[in-house]
Amino acid sequence: MRKLALLATAAAATLGLAASAVAGPPTHVTIEDDAMFQSGGLTAACGFPVWVTIQGTVHITLRTDRDGVLHETDAFGDWSITFSAPSNGTEASYKFGPGFYVYPDGTDVGDRSIVTILGVDSNYPGAPAEAGRTVVVGEVIDVLPGGVPIVDLTGPTLFEQGNQLDGPASRENLCAALAG
Repeated sequence: MRKLALLATAAAATLGLAASAVAGPPTHVTIEDDAMFQSGGLTAACGFPVWVTIQGTVHITLRTDRDGVLHETDAFGDWSITFSAPSNGTEASYKFGPGFYVYPDGTDVGDRSIVTILGVDSNYPGAPAEAGRTVVVGEVIDVLPGGVPIVDLTGPTLFEQGNQLDGPASRENLCAALAG
């Protein structure tokens, strides 16, 4: 696509015309998540083994804008995340709203992404729900077949709106809920 945009720009410059790139049609990808892993960070923070289970369907739309920048929209449908402490017989599960990713530098490993997450961020028993809009910087760490970038939220947080707690306070609420 970028090669096509460069050729169109060169042709327009040669003809003395103003150049404008053309956005491509969107691509739709569906991913079925079914993963379980122990979280080293949460296990250390809580003082007991904490497991993360991610299950459900993610519907992803990828589109390229007129400037050649990739935009991704994730809709989570029945997707959920569950934190559990089997040694305590406890768990906390929640869902959240759509995620929006912009890749201004491209989608190679190490490229930056601007991520906007809407909806419930956490909702643990015995603690107030955290919800709102969070915009954070991420980094592409892998690209799946089909062109879907995998992003690690590396920070910094650029914007937060709504009922949000900082990371340590949110982890404390989760650990308290899982402690039983």
